Amino acid sequence: MRPYGYTTNQRAESISEEIERGRAAALEFADTDVTLTALVSEWNVRGYKTVTGGEWSETAMRRMFQNPANAGLLRDGSPAPWPAMFDPEVHQRVLEKLSDPDRRTRGDAEGRVYLLTGDARSVCALCAKALVSHPPAPGMRSYVCSTSKRTGGCGKIRVQADGLEKHVATQVLARIAADMDGPGAIVRAHEKLRSDAARAREQVRSAREAVRTMAGEFAVGNASKDTYLQVAAHAERLAAEAAELARLAAVKLPTTVDDLAQWWNDAKVEDQRVLVDIFIERVYVGPAASRSRIFDESRVTIAWR
Repeated sequence: MRPYGYTTNQRAESISEEIERGRAAALEFADTDVTLTALVSEWNVRGYKTVTGGEWSETAMRRMFQNPANAGLLRDGSPAPWPAMFDPEVHQRVLEKLSDPDRRTRGDAEGRVYLLTGDARSVCALCAKALVSHPPAPGMRSYVCSTSKRTGGCGKIRVQADGLEKHVATQVLARIAADMDGPGAIVRAHEKLRSDAARAREQVRSAREAVRTMAGEFAVGNASKDTYLQVAAHAERLAAEAAELARLAAVKLPTTVDDLAQWWNDAKVEDQRVLVDIFIERVYVGPAASRSRIFDESRVTIAWR
């Protein structure tokens, strides 16, 4: 069986369309917070098939990313004679992300455990682009302003993840404790989450009905494949958003100030984000005044809701 991107096991000839897809996916995975689950979902919605003609899975894409041959490398690390799908540097960043101990698995689905990634929770104070997670070495978590094509950042910001997250958590808990109505605000926000989750479920039902309608139109030649894929992809995005809202609405948040610290220490990072999002609109990170490895709180500005 041939490897994806090549005509034979010897990889003498490449298949340009597959090579470009693999290269784009590896770059996106390496330099952004996108997960294997999201990439696989997008490929399957677009109708991209594996070499056996089946749908993609997280396992199959992970193997494609991990294979050094796709980075133009032999098993001993020396250059291979065939054209590479992606650069060795990209391959290394992908391996670092896949092996990061702070990534949490749910079956084959996965995702980094960073408090302030996603939804532009943390941004570069210089260019206002969202910061992304990137461990420069195993076990060294950090947030960076990435210059990748997808993020388009300035590349001038890097900050320790542990220091930044601890500072933000301390500020959030202190703000709630200082506000007599802090727990009340948590309850009200949670009620809004439940309402949003119910509304999202209705949107998903409508979107899936539109997919079924469009599938019928496509089958009789009244709609193009691209149009059908766009409608299907939109429905899938709505379903993912609805699932996340439902999960957030089910999180049991603390209702008293006395419970806050213990709840925070016991909660999953995904659940801590709920509390952060209730009170914080954005976390801005500025440049470091020196090359010191000590976290500098003065670099951080919090925009409260």
